[in-house]
Amino acid sequence: MRQPADWLIQAANAVGTAPQPFGYSDRDSLPSAPAVYFVEADGFLLYVGSTANVRVRWRSHHRAKELAAAGRIWVIETADYARWEKVLIRRLSPRFNGKTVRDTPLTAEHVRRVRAELESIRSRMSRLFPNDPAFIIGTGIKS
Repeated sequence: MRQPADWLIQAANAVGTAPQPFGYSDRDSLPSAPAVYFVEADGFLLYVGSTANVRVRWRSHHRAKELAAAGRIWVIETADYARWEKVLIRRLSPRFNGKTVRDTPLTAEHVRRVRAELESIRSRMSRLFPNDPAFIIGTGIKS
């Protein structure tokens, strides 16, 4: 598993619960629990949401078509999901929160631009914190 991105570490520390990763294609295995969830592509945060039941929510999510290119959904189970969603959107400023829902999925060009932006962030962070494993995105971690 890759090292979590900084935004995920911030979210887990704020809520006080470890996040669980799910591949976008594994949406049927999402928990039937109240949670705040995060959609990411290559470590770049795209969307933060919350719900009383993550599995049911993702069966008919209004951004499902748009986020089909996403790599992973992270779930932090918490009974106080609505409050944490607001706090984390304000702190993390995800790309798609507060934006108009697109009728079409993300294009390959959009994914390429997001990846290039993420690579630039990775490069800067590794230069700023060369020995800090929390900032070495893309390396393995032990659980």
